[in-house]
This record gives sequence, C-alpha cells and structure tokens, in this order.
Amino acid sequence: MNVRTEKHIEKAIAIGEANKRIIELAQNWCAHLCVEHRGGVGMVEASTGLPIGMRALTCPYARSPGFAGMDLEFVALDFYDRNCATCSQRKPVGLPNLMELVGKRDRDRTRREAEEARWRSAEAANLAARRAKREARKEGTTEAQRGLCSPSGQVGQYVAIEEERVLAHLKRKRSGDEIESRYAFG
Repeated sequence: MNVRTEKHIEKAIAIGEANKRIIELAQNWCAHLCVEHRGGVGMVEASTGLPIGMRALTCPYARSPGFAGMDLEFVALDFYDRNCATCSQRKPVGLPNLMELVGKRDRDRTRREAEEARWRSAEAANLAARRAKREARKEGTTEAQRGLCSPSGQVGQYVAIEEERVLAHLKRKRSGDEIESRYAFG
C-alpha cells in the first residue's frame, strides 16, 4: 500500500471515530432522533465498523429534514438548528448530548466575532490615523495641489496611500500652482 492510500485510510478512520462520538451525542439528545445510513459502504467502513459513509439525522417531528453527509458534526448541528432548537417533543435520553457540540460551536462563533470586531476596530483606527496624517500633509499646499489628489474632495481608503505620496512630493516641490501632471497619481 502506498503512502497516499495509507493517509486516506487514516483520514477515513479519523472521520469514523469522530462520527461515532457524534452519533452517541445525537442519540443521547433525544429518543426520537435516528441516524440513517445513506448510500453504500466503503472498504474501510466495512473492515473497521466505524460510521464513515454518508448518514442523515431523522426524526418524526422534524419540520426540515436537512441533508446527509460524511461530516456528521456539520450534519448534526444543521439538523439541531433546523429542528431541535425549538422542538417541544424532545425526549431526553442522557448526557453528554448534542449540547456539547452546540456549546462548542457557539463559543467558537463568539470568539470569531470578537476577533473580527477587534480587527475592524484596529482597521478603523488605522484608517483614521491615515486620514489625520493626510490632513496634516495638506497643510502648506495650495488648493490646486490638493485638487490633484482628490478631485471630488473625498478620497477613499484605497486612494489614500497614493494621495499621501503625492502630497508629500508636492510639499517638497513647493512649485506653486503649476504642477506637472506626471506627479499626480503616478
């Protein structure tokens, strides 16, 4: 057996072991929940007995059946969101259950949103600093010189870097109102 095949088999086994745990969590969540096998059985699944192939979660009370997949974590979370989160027919079985996956997913989502908010805040602060720097560089230039950089009077964040370069050049040049067009944006 070659190395590539061995890696695929190892990956399939890892998926099967993760799926086995997710099936346990799903079956502990509600007595009505069933895991159905969809499609064929591969050689690795047949030889290990692990749930590697396509599966779907079903329930007689499900309003939106969802889909089948090999990654049961995604399938289980989707099924939970579509059906279980607001179901009044739930018949709990035991712990641990799907709330373990739901809690982890929600914590990860909260962490990502906080990271994104920090990134957006840092970007806004950087943009404000660049704008302030540009405004400071505009001092000592004529209206005509400033017009070369922002003909509309509003410079977007992508033009801002080039505007800074041009304004710095114009400040050094200080040649009055007649500036050669080659200095504007390029």
